[in-house]
Amino acid sequence: MELDEFKNPDFAQINTYEPGKIIVNRKPFHHSLIIRGNEITPWTPKSLDQINDTAIEALLIPKIDLLLIGTGEANSVILPPSAMKTLIGSGIPYECMGTMSACHTWTLLAAEGRDVVAALIINQEVSQ
Repeated sequence: MELDEFKNPDFAQINTYEPGKIIVNRKPFHHSLIIRGNEITPWTPKSLDQINDTAIEALLIPKIDLLLIGTGEANSVILPPSAMKTLIGSGIPYECMGTMSACHTWTLLAAEGRDVVAALIINQEVSQ
């Protein structure tokens, strides 16, 4: 699904998302990633059940407006217990949703200039 384009040089642009692939700044990615501003870094989980406290700790950036966690194609957006405990204990505002919804939400918040971090699972079993 293509996403509406916005112009904000301080934020990465999510151009397209489909199961197994996300295109950010016109570059395809087939692995999970973290986006903050224009910075794109790999994220280790390949599926919802691989999100653990260590994966969450990589996202704990103080003073952000919101942490978006895209849970891939999973119907469930409930994180594993150890991850939830770490996330709740951090006090950082967060939302968990499917990756497609997280991409849309990122686009809207980035267009507003909000300090948002998106951690997006790209399910690799459907890649390529």
